[in-house]
Amino acid sequence: MLPSMSNFDWKKCIFCQREIPKVRTVCPLDSKRSDVGCGYASLATAVHGYAEIAMLPQGVNFDAWDEGDGIEATCMRRRACWHASCRQMLHGTKLDRMRTQMQLVRTADTDDTQKASETDIDSDVPCKVARLARTSMSNTKHQCNLFLL
Repeated sequence: MLPSMSNFDWKKCIFCQREIPKVRTVCPLDSKRSDVGCGYASLATAVHGYAEIAMLPQGVNFDAWDEGDGIEATCMRRRACWHASCRQMLHGTKLDRMRTQMQLVRTADTDDTQKASETDIDSDVPCKVARLARTSMSNTKHQCNLFLL
């Protein structure tokens, strides 16, 4: 159950709204870096990116994070904090991978549609979805020098 905006506690993790004993929260304004508060900018970018592909995680009150002047400004003004593990919900690399996979699926769907219209064959067989694969290392010879004396 999401907390309403009226009882949203900015002193707790903005993701889970809990205080977890022995787990500290991170506040970008407490950073020692020269670009203090840049964590809020990356958070806002991630939220917009996940919203763009309709993949925002369930159970987080994202509406409370924007009081009219944007997520970054609201979070900075309220000194928003979070648990490092909770922030992983909106990881940038994960977002990039999801976008790439969605692009591959769209490309595969376009190719399948084009092929289907060219052949004029009706089929009940589901189309295959392109998969992401790691580079094959089977052709590369590896040597382990750990046990050579």
